[in-house]
Amino acid sequence: MTYRPPRQPPKPPTRPPLEPSERGDQRLLAALAQARAEDTYAAAKTCEACARERQATGDAEALCETHLARALGMGGWAP
Repeated sequence: MTYRPPRQPPKPPTRPPLEPSERGDQRLLAALAQARAEDTYAAAKTCEACARERQATGDAEALCETHLARALGMGGWAP
């Protein structure tokens, strides 16, 4: 009779690290940025300062300084 070591379970395959876009925290930040932009542009539709800015620049998506700051994440937007 010969000695045989106990059978070891197979090792799980090693996976490459996640790409930054696949990480949960990055997906969450992207979703928050999208929600912030949607909320800001919806509010800008009724903003008189945004309407003046759109008329002055001829850009249909121009924003006043307040809404531009919010769209960029600097204006204290909270979902």
